[in-house]
Amino acid sequence: MSRKMLFILFTSWASLCVVSVSLAVTLDTSGTYPYPVYCHEITSIEASFNMDRSNYTFQGYCDGNFLKGPYIIAASWKKADKKALEVVQFVVNSNPDTTHEAYFTSTCTDDPWLNPSAQCSCVATSGSLLGLVAPNCPFSPTHLRANQIASLNQQYQQYFGTPPETPLNLTAETTSITKITLTWQDVSNKEEGFSIERKKEGETTPHTINVEKNTTSYTDSDLAYNTTYHYRIRSYFNSMMSDYSNEAVANTQFFDPDLPNYFKYHAPTDLSAEYDTATKTIHLEWKDNATIEGGFKIDRKKAGGPYVIQYSVPQNSTSYDDGDYESNTTYTYRVCAFREGLESTEYSNEASATTPIKEQTGGAKPDQLKLFHNAGAFSGFFPPMKFKIKVLSSESVKLIWIDKNDNEMGYKIERKTEGGSYVLIKTTAKDEEQFIDQNLQPQTVYYYRIKAFTSDKESPYSKEIKVQTKGKKASAKKDKSVKSSQP
Repeated sequence: MSRKMLFILFTSWASLCVVSVSLAVTLDTSGTYPYPVYCHEITSIEASFNMDRSNYTFQGYCDGNFLKGPYIIAASWKKADKKALEVVQFVVNSNPDTTHEAYFTSTCTDDPWLNPSAQCSCVATSGSLLGLVAPNCPFSPTHLRANQIASLNQQYQQYFGTPPETPLNLTAETTSITKITLTWQDVSNKEEGFSIERKKEGETTPHTINVEKNTTSYTDSDLAYNTTYHYRIRSYFNSMMSDYSNEAVANTQFFDPDLPNYFKYHAPTDLSAEYDTATKTIHLEWKDNATIEGGFKIDRKKAGGPYVIQYSVPQNSTSYDDGDYESNTTYTYRVCAFREGLESTEYSNEASATTPIKEQTGGAKPDQLKLFHNAGAFSGFFPPMKFKIKVLSSESVKLIWIDKNDNEMGYKIERKTEGGSYVLIKTTAKDEEQFIDQNLQPQTVYYYRIKAFTSDKESPYSKEIKVQTKGKKASAKKDKSVKSSQP
């Protein structure tokens, strides 16, 4: 005989009368006969786990003289804030149009679906089904049989107690004299990331590179030319490592450094300079003729003065907007390509532009592009470019930048208030170029800066930007809810 479990219908006619209106079912209107509903034991259980939460789905069926149908309980345990969540659905007479729901939020000392001894207290309840559901909160753990709890614990231990699956089919393809691109198949559903090991031909100690989870490719750059590299990869999870993948081997493209002036005479050409009234900057353009440069140096001088290394920009750049200048002044520019360990190229042709009489401001500032090229050394790793901030409301601002790196793991965003110290507020994924900072104070001054990072190095900081949020009154009509991942 089935036992009454998860749902308890009020047995008085008064209670059923209220239900009948919302459920649109036919009942005896005499009001003299009770119509109990009996819910059978949980017959189907599904569980899934990750580092942040455990998710459960329980299903069963309820019988009654007039009210019957399946029930589904979706539950989750959030480890970080020790919250247990339940959503109960009761499909009356198997008609989706008469589905009723109840919602339960509890705080618990442990996952109540894995640990029957966990102590819980109810935080919030809501939903049209509340009057029909057993009142304990959470209630579904108390209706699990011992063998069902044991099965859930076994699945939990299987997930967290075993290493992730091994990446498959690692390949290595040479893409230039200094770059090799790796690809692999991600077959794990729980890795926290991947560890790539690289070593040169003949070396015994590998260099390790960590990349994010769900990644299936990586471009290894700044390698030695005409050199053989060996790679292998494994995934990691919960302090456990998978087995190694197959080994992949590639040789960077041939380059003969003894070829006379090979790099030196691949200088930029067709340099032009023009004051742009729209952006209020001096716009530079040139043709990139080098194939292995680490970046470009931009020299600038005033009439009659000496050249000064003004800016450094990333490889493959063909333009730059100079926004740091004096009014009514003629500036002359030249550009060369550079690479660590090699002599810089010859300079390009010269190009000049004159600023307006009235001083204009805009574009990049000197601190936006800190000079990376220092005494011939270049890190090959750039900070965010053209960093700017747009004030959205009294509580939010939008940060925008340009990603000029191809090997960063992400960007670190730091913020401070007037007179305070910088604090890390967000670490983004790679290739991201914007972030919305929310929950700020109205009419408050904030400072921001950003830098790129990998597992073993960081770029210089971007320029620092000062912004002030809007006042409550000024932004009341414009404030909207903006979705954003908060740190």
